[in-house]
Amino acid sequence: MADATDGSEPLPNDRGREWRHYETVFETLGDAAYALDTEGRFGALNEAFESATGYAREELLGEHASAVVDSAGVEAGETAIRELLGNDERDGVRFELELLTADGERVPYENHVTVLRTASGAFRGTVGVLRDITERRERERTLREERAFVDDVLDAVPDVLYVIDENGRYLRWNDQLAEITGYTDEEIARMHPTDLVPDEEVETIMEAIGTAVETGESRTVDSQLLRKTGEVVPYRFTGSVATDSAGSVQGIVGTAQDISEREERQRTLEALHDATRAMMTATAREEVCEIAADASKRVLGYPITVVRLLADDGETLVPAAMTTQTPDRVDERPEYSVRGTPAGRVYEAGEARVYEDVHDTDDDYDRGAIRAAMYTPLGDHGVISLGDTQAGTFDRTDISLASVLAANTEAALDRVRREAQLRTREAELRRHNARIEEFASVVSHDIRNPLNVIIGNVALARETGDVSYLQPVERAADRVNRLADDLLTLVRQGGTVNDPQRTPIAPVIEDAWAAVGCKSARLTVDDRLSAGSSSEYAVEADPIRLGHLFENLLANAVEHGGPEVRIEVGPLPDDAGFYVADDGPGIRPEIRERVFDHDYTTIEHGLGLGLTIVETVADAHGWTIETCESEHGGARFEFRTG
Repeated sequence: MADATDGSEPLPNDRGREWRHYETVFETLGDAAYALDTEGRFGALNEAFESATGYAREELLGEHASAVVDSAGVEAGETAIRELLGNDERDGVRFELELLTADGERVPYENHVTVLRTASGAFRGTVGVLRDITERRERERTLREERAFVDDVLDAVPDVLYVIDENGRYLRWNDQLAEITGYTDEEIARMHPTDLVPDEEVETIMEAIGTAVETGESRTVDSQLLRKTGEVVPYRFTGSVATDSAGSVQGIVGTAQDISEREERQRTLEALHDATRAMMTATAREEVCEIAADASKRVLGYPITVVRLLADDGETLVPAAMTTQTPDRVDERPEYSVRGTPAGRVYEAGEARVYEDVHDTDDDYDRGAIRAAMYTPLGDHGVISLGDTQAGTFDRTDISLASVLAANTEAALDRVRREAQLRTREAELRRHNARIEEFASVVSHDIRNPLNVIIGNVALARETGDVSYLQPVERAADRVNRLADDLLTLVRQGGTVNDPQRTPIAPVIEDAWAAVGCKSARLTVDDRLSAGSSSEYAVEADPIRLGHLFENLLANAVEHGGPEVRIEVGPLPDDAGFYVADDGPGIRPEIRERVFDHDYTTIEHGLGLGLTIVETVADAHGWTIETCESEHGGARFEFRTG
């Protein structure tokens, strides 16, 4: 190296010592370092440089830098040297290059290069320090990709997105802002947010911006967006404050959403609600259907609408109301079967369906000029049919609105049906109450059997003088008294069972049979019901009223089957309930529904109350009764208690 005191040049044989001096200095550096002569050949490099390239020091000394530096890096280095030689005030230059490693990889580095000069200022080489920038390059690439992704996302969002600074200048926005307003990006860059709203809305917007900046909370305002053409469109603006790491406000990130369809939908829904209120005051199904058809035309804009209801046969959908634009009159529109037709399939599936062109359907109905059709179910009531003379006109919005109308119509029809049922029930109750007063005075029907026991046993006691015959008399008399009280209570209270308890059935049957008192008849109780079985059969019931039920059933069997009748009591399959069967004359199918009427009897002097009481007790427990033929040709009553 040159002596700083005399400025002499190093002699050729001193050059090796100079490079070795550089290598000694380089080894103290953590980064890769090198020195090149004036021809660009390696004169010195450190161990870190060897590690970076994968080449041994001996392989590179004397080689040109292009052996391990890409061509662009070599060219950048030559340019840097020229800049440094042309400007004595610059100490060094930074530029990026790629090292070509022994493994064939290309690794990015940042090179900080400085020129070497003699004491006289002559150029005698360069010294460089390399820093691996792989991670920085990756971060930069990731950042570029993220920015590109964010730009794509912003432009893909259908809403307007923008960022404004604290002075209201637009910093960034997506393509939708320019597309919707009609302004160019250059024009938007010079605008303020208040330039894009009508004058009467400026104060509201400025107040919202000020509140957001002051409180740091997001603000939402429903206003209007002013287009370049002067047209205004309803928009919902939402802005959130953007701050730096210190919490200082940097601007506002905002969105603007077109709410034209939402406002129109809201107006439509409000009109539908008005129509629904009208339907809910209707007292007849036809009135509900007329209001629904009118709402379909007036509110939803469907000029061709037919409301069809299920006929009494349960197989046909019959027109009940239609709009005036619908071809033909109501009585001339077709009735659709619930099977094999578009309307019928929708009714059975319970889901709305759109037909792009009904001319392509596989039924034989003539729909005239109607092409597109939409069918929406009305629960179990029927179907609303909507039509249009143009094919493919119904979309998802149409389906949604029609479904709302259908749901409201269904609710109104449900209400009409409930009220009709209620009126029917009230009429039945009035008739029932009248019957109660009629047969409350003749409850002696149920007292006759115990009285027969009393009379028969008293006669035997008189004839024989055996007082043991009086014991059944006492039990029967007590039974008569309890039956009178219980039956009167049952009739006058409507037979409600409020507190049932787990009741073994066998003892109840035994007591009821004893009360009947017919020793010539034979009662068989299935072993599964008997008190001695391993799992005693029991039901949730009022024990006293359950006794009423069995006593009347057994007495009914004896009364109709004769003194030699055989009666059987047993459980239904899967313990679903129990049955009482006999081998008497049975009940003809055509009268099985009438046998429970209080005024129906096949006995000349009978009052017909026995089976009425049976039905009342069963209803009070929530059980169902089915009357059928027994295996011996007699009557069989099945009680399902589940």
